[in-house]
Amino acid sequence: RPRLRKVLLDLDEETTEDLTFLSTSPRHYPFEALQILWVKVPHLTACTTLVKLMHTCRLSSMTCESNNRCNAREVREFATALRDHCAKFTLHVCRLIQLEPEYDEDGWETFASPQYPSDYVGFNELAPLLEFSNLRVFQYTLCTLGGFKDDELVRMADAWPGLIYFSFLHGWGIQMEATCTWRGIGYFVSRCSQMIECRMAFDTTVDNVALVVDDPTCRPNNHLR
Repeated sequence: RPRLRKVLLDLDEETTEDLTFLSTSPRHYPFEALQILWVKVPHLTACTTLVKLMHTCRLSSMTCESNNRCNAREVREFATALRDHCAKFTLHVCRLIQLEPEYDEDGWETFASPQYPSDYVGFNELAPLLEFSNLRVFQYTLCTLGGFKDDELVRMADAWPGLIYFSFLHGWGIQMEATCTWRGIGYFVSRCSQMIECRMAFDTTVDNVALVVDDPTCRPNNHLR
């Protein structure tokens, strides 16, 4: 179907164990019109493999839902694969979503709590995605630790000035002690002037609001809810 525009895949454990059968497809992008890819997989690594097997794509929306916990290395590998295989100018939506964990017969979650530093996702892990300069929606709710520093938020805002929705570790994710402050958040929502909703923990005890208010380059965001 060369004009296929939207694909939703729900892949089980058995199917994702070996996706090499897809590598027999032609060495060119077979779905030129494909814009939206929504994948539900047991592990994030399966989604990374799928992106690599696509060779090249022009997606506008990429959503990956995962049943199991991943680590920081796997997140960076996904971000790198998407950067290497998706056109930089087309991607507007990127979502990495943690599905509700499964429970055993005693009611305990079937995967352990994330650990530092192997499960800490921050700027370095997501940096490959900064090349998608037209990104409008970014959602990250995988069950990891994570956070950003003020200077890192500045770089993210400069890379994604068109953001309208940003959510980081709001959901199943476990937020460590917030490392960003009013300065970083203020610049972020000001630089992303069309931002409607921003969900991210930050340290409100650091009194540096004046750095934002007194900065002539920072303008009020009238779209925030």
